[in-house]
Amino acid sequence: MKNLLTNLLVLVLLLFLITRLADELDGHNLPPLASRGTLTIGAEPIYPYQYEQSDVDSRLTGLSTELVREACSRAGYRVHFVQNDWFQLLEMLRHGQLDALSLAYRSPEREVFGHFSVAYLSLHYAVFFRTDSYRRLPGDPRQLLHLARQDQWRIGYSLGHAYPDEVQTFLNDAQLRLQSVASKQEAETMARLINGQVDVVFADELAGLSTVMRNRWLSEIGSRRLEIPREETHIMYSQERVRAEVRTHIDAALLEMEGDGTTAAIVRAYHYPVLLSLLERNFFFEPIGLLAVATAAASGIFLARKEGYNLLGAFLMAAAPAVGGGLLRDLIAGRRPIAFVGNPTIMTTVLIMVLAGFLFFRLVAQFWPERVQRLLELDVDNIPVLILCDALGLACFTIIGVVVAMQWRCEPLWLWGPLLAAVTNGGGSLLRDILRHQPSNSLRTTQLYVEISILWGLALSIFLIYYSGHPPHQVMHLQAAMLATMVGVGLTRFLTIRNKLHGPTY
Repeated sequence: MKNLLTNLLVLVLLLFLITRLADELDGHNLPPLASRGTLTIGAEPIYPYQYEQSDVDSRLTGLSTELVREACSRAGYRVHFVQNDWFQLLEMLRHGQLDALSLAYRSPEREVFGHFSVAYLSLHYAVFFRTDSYRRLPGDPRQLLHLARQDQWRIGYSLGHAYPDEVQTFLNDAQLRLQSVASKQEAETMARLINGQVDVVFADELAGLSTVMRNRWLSEIGSRRLEIPREETHIMYSQERVRAEVRTHIDAALLEMEGDGTTAAIVRAYHYPVLLSLLERNFFFEPIGLLAVATAAASGIFLARKEGYNLLGAFLMAAAPAVGGGLLRDLIAGRRPIAFVGNPTIMTTVLIMVLAGFLFFRLVAQFWPERVQRLLELDVDNIPVLILCDALGLACFTIIGVVVAMQWRCEPLWLWGPLLAAVTNGGGSLLRDILRHQPSNSLRTTQLYVEISILWGLALSIFLIYYSGHPPHQVMHLQAAMLATMVGVGLTRFLTIRNKLHGPTY
């Protein structure tokens, strides 16, 4: 019965892969279009929609930028992006100095001198506030307006932006207008909030959260999504510079991207990581990850003691299973910097474990020499506390593997998500066995471990693929998906150990 179930699972997986391969081949056999010219498009720097890739690489990237670039490329147009603040860009378009603006809201005032594409992004607005002033604010604009008048809010806003009618009500209010403070960019507006120059800021939720996280203001600034319809954004074209046929070509490309999943893939790469970064704090990902690193290092330390390695050798034996999986994952995905380089806490944890283990074995050998051999004979993989820590780490690294695949655009996600999850969890043991010049036990054992990571990594990847094509995207939905993945990994690991389940040999 067990063999029959295994064979059925393999057959289902094989059919799934063949179907997905056929879809991928169909998507890559489209003929390239000949270039129809270059469009000069203005883009206000605002993370994560439009920003420079790095200090070294000044190429503009981001959620909005990549959607616009891909649509123009499909329509046969090259793109030259011009960066400036929104107010200046709007004036340049008005005077015919730009072909278009990206990430533009539609308004009657702008329709006088501009044409608009079909909507390509839908954004949520939120109110941001200082947590030392309010613990929580209502999402209903009417309740907010009553509170704003009562407390005489100083409202921060950005010049030149077309705010939703519900937000514009605050800015037009006779009682509040005199105390409102204008800035040229949203980042400057958020800085005024943290400095106490304004009481609240109305801003795009994703951009505001990104600014708060990048400046590490999460403990000082809170937010609440407004209970208003989503605001659709468009490419805004110059009436005098862009012909109707150009707009038609790009509109067709935007609709095609929506249909073939390209828009959803770009949303996963640039939108989800910001939301998932918030969730990492809620799920204590960093301490769980460090606990997993320490657990993996402990297995290497016991091995180094058994086989008589020196202090440097013990460090390598501990570091390989602790950080080796993340190293291989990041090299495959092209992630920079590599996780343990960007976060020195990871390698510091390994070093602490090695030094603590060195002192521990020295003390045991001096005061309880008869117990040294019994310690070395312990099966580290069967100690209940370490099993629990290992299960938490398996769940944590499974999710991180999928997130890295998504963030670094390793497409298709259904393939690379589970593979990078597996590499994160199993790659370290493989590196350790290579350093020892030993056949890899992780590849020869039938004990289910990495397979659990692949299974739940695939489940999470499929959910993210489906969810990215069905906005609005909410933190609570991603939170539920991550919680389900963590519980699923832990429960599956527990059941495989309890029932002594094993995978098939080839």
